[in-house]
Amino acid sequence: MTDVPLVATYRAVFRSRRTEYEGVETYRFIPDEPVPFAAGAYVHLRLPGVPDGENPVREFSFASAPHEREVRFAIDTRSGSPYQRALQALTEGDVVELFKIKTHLTWPPPDREVVMVAGGVGVTPFYSQLLDRVARALPISITLVHAAHGKHLYASELRSLADEYVPTDRNGLDAALASAIEKHPLAAYSIAGSGSFVAGAAGALRARSVARIEADNFNGLADLL
Repeated sequence: MTDVPLVATYRAVFRSRRTEYEGVETYRFIPDEPVPFAAGAYVHLRLPGVPDGENPVREFSFASAPHEREVRFAIDTRSGSPYQRALQALTEGDVVELFKIKTHLTWPPPDREVVMVAGGVGVTPFYSQLLDRVARALPISITLVHAAHGKHLYASELRSLADEYVPTDRNGLDAALASAIEKHPLAAYSIAGSGSFVAGAAGALRARSVARIEADNFNGLADLL
């Protein structure tokens, strides 16, 4: 899927934040008008209150699906940057701007059997896609392998949304991928996460002769394939 052609800026009103676990929060906004994005996309978010000379824009993945009225983002809040401090200072009713939407991964996929492989907060675009699959009753079988150092973001929700949800850590990832390949030899594979995670997971899949692999387009990660 190509990037959504978007030149307009969308205003969105901050509603609330929820701590998922230490250092990661979900932020909820209500846009003035529907924001046109494909499930699994990411967007540039401009914040008020960022000091002059500091970048007021960051890119975040939608943790919501296109059919939902609100938009949500799962954000790692541990950097302590001026942007993060402005984010933490948001109060209900504050207005942010959303613009320049881009896609992470092809959606809906051409394949009817997909194994999603996520690292940490990189599961967010897959969460959006799984919500969309349910809302649209898309005929896709999805296994989600989710590797994280500690807590697994949206674990309870993902367990009910995916046909099979496999939480693991980096040490268990290779075995989890081997099991997925054995169970789903004809599946296509999608990978999202940090650069090192994408490269490592892609390498593990290739070592087992998996041919159909798509990597996250976020910040050039697809170039790692």
